[in-house]
Amino acid sequence: MKFEDYNIYFNQVVIIQSLQPKDAKTGTELYEDVLRRLEFKLHNFRAELINVESKSELFEILYDIERRVSEKKSIPLLHFEAHGTKEGLWLAGEEEVTWEELIVPISRINSKCGNNLFLSIAACWGGNIQFQIDIARPSPFRGFIGPFGPLSEKDVISSFVPFFEALLDTDDFHAAIEALKRGNADRIEFHHLNSEAFFDFMVETYQKALNGSDIVVRKRVLDALWNAPVRSFISFNDRSEFDYFVISRKEDIMGRIESLRDVFLHRGSES
Repeated sequence: MKFEDYNIYFNQVVIIQSLQPKDAKTGTELYEDVLRRLEFKLHNFRAELINVESKSELFEILYDIERRVSEKKSIPLLHFEAHGTKEGLWLAGEEEVTWEELIVPISRINSKCGNNLFLSIAACWGGNIQFQIDIARPSPFRGFIGPFGPLSEKDVISSFVPFFEALLDTDDFHAAIEALKRGNADRIEFHHLNSEAFFDFMVETYQKALNGSDIVVRKRVLDALWNAPVRSFISFNDRSEFDYFVISRKEDIMGRIESLRDVFLHRGSES
């Protein structure tokens, strides 16, 4: 499948499900009622449902997916079905995998895909995975969609079934997002982005804050830059010196941040 606006390609949807015995198996329902049916309809499209219990099992599965991508056997879209917290996913085996931990194998898969990996996260607070993005490093995924807050079993079915039906029936990412919003029974706030839009948003945010007069906003941006991405090419041990340098050299700083674009978008390197 190809989505022209974002040039996202995939030939397989992999559902990674880790739910408690008492939970409705929403990933199984999505697989059996939607994706298996579309396997018969669509040329060169496959769907796979993988149930995992533990963190080690999850990482083994993600390593195997990375291997298949490396061997040109799969170009996956990864869909996660699990309980979630603000910090990460809560697995069936009563283990938590933090977003920080999860982003490591996800980033490797995306690199092997050439920044072509899309994630859909059917878990409470799934949208929080975006806080692992650092524009000084290669993007961990090309795009994602996930909720900012609690998500019920009803919400999973009412949102992600129409999302995948529209995505695979029309090859239209925007149509799929709109279908998810229409089906979203409880009006859960979902966040979705692609890596190009995220980089542009961050550059614009930095630019406005450094040029603006709002001291509070400027302080927040300087806090962010102190951690990343400016620290990747400016070495200061003293915070006040760092702040003064960034403000006094903001045009140069913004130019250097803009220079990170190709690295972030995996351009000009082998995947």
